[in-house]
Amino acid sequence: MRATAPSLCLALLLLGLDPSSAADASAPQVIVGKVLENSRGCERDGACLLTVRVDASLWQVLYHPGEGERRCASSEVTAQGLRIQVGDLVRATGRPTLRAGQNLLDVCASSSDTLTVLVKPG
Repeated sequence: MRATAPSLCLALLLLGLDPSSAADASAPQVIVGKVLENSRGCERDGACLLTVRVDASLWQVLYHPGEGERRCASSEVTAQGLRIQVGDLVRATGRPTLRAGQNLLDVCASSSDTLTVLVKPG
């Protein structure tokens, strides 16, 4: 099953999400989108990040902060992140920030943060 714009909109509606609403930076945010890249830098000593397209914007989803820094509050989030492939439709819950002009969602900050594959392409 291939995720298209209409199926992404349907997924957002089913999850009760409004992508046009502004996020409160202190509250967890949920994003749903297609994975464009999975940077597995944490397998060496950097951070592990997904690049996710959510409507017309790009988000970086941090699922492991890298060597020598804080650890992820949930080891399952990191394990799931390492399994995610380009093209997967994912749902991520975490703390939103703006870093270097890019949207960043940290899914390591709290044990309640999640990273889930909704649809695999194919």
